[in-house]
Amino acid sequence: MNSVERNIWLYFAASRAMVTLSSDFFHNCLTQCPHLHSHPKYELHCVVSGGCLLKTETEEQTCPQDWFFLVPPHCMHSVCPADDGARTLTFTFDLQVQEETDPVAAALRGSRPRLIPDTFGGIQRLACVQRELAARRPAYDEKIRGELTALLADVARALSDGDIREPALAEENRAERIEDYLTEHCFEPECSCASLAAQMNLSCRQLHRLCLQYFDAPFRLLLQRMRMETAEHRLRTTDVPVAELAVQLGYASASSFSAAYKRYFGHAPTKRDT
Repeated sequence: MNSVERNIWLYFAASRAMVTLSSDFFHNCLTQCPHLHSHPKYELHCVVSGGCLLKTETEEQTCPQDWFFLVPPHCMHSVCPADDGARTLTFTFDLQVQEETDPVAAALRGSRPRLIPDTFGGIQRLACVQRELAARRPAYDEKIRGELTALLADVARALSDGDIREPALAEENRAERIEDYLTEHCFEPECSCASLAAQMNLSCRQLHRLCLQYFDAPFRLLLQRMRMETAEHRLRTTDVPVAELAVQLGYASASSFSAAYKRYFGHAPTKRDT
């Protein structure tokens, strides 16, 4: 556990934030085996070297070096290193809003993590805070408060201006992973929703929702479609016997393959399109 050095209040126009600083800004969930978790506070992470992979229950996003990412309260997430040199500086803060129209609070508020490029010198501000915590020179509390106030103001301004990255690319990557898995493994008996879900660090229910979202079909129908379309193509373009094709496609017998083919196309696999 990190020792807590300071709880510092930052004041804005109609809101205030209580920042909790640990001794070294170390994020204790930056491990090779992360677990989904949430906090009642905001988390602001800065990737100072390497890169990280941020995962939620439904998406994942690569967080590159020199970027910040803001995780809202009660958002299930995990953070793992993308390489051996990954390192983050992290702190949590609790936001108290006096007026709902406060621009800082409005910009920070959200339901999903957001990535922000450091175009405002935020890393240097955090490095200064680190040095002040270590040296404890006169007025170091005031110095830290000033750096953190400016940092959160810059983050809020970047979010308000739309200078962020949404996880759309990660969603596309997940769709590609589903397609790649089916293409590579659809003919194997072990090909299953549970197997792919485990590889993607998801539950079967989560993977089911993703398949419906991306392909408008559950996993079992995607698997069936891949097998049947491959079977139809090979029947039209090769002379492979039905019994041998059934084995190639992972069916236990020619009869089970023929029955599945007829249910899908409405005719037996010996009937070929011309």
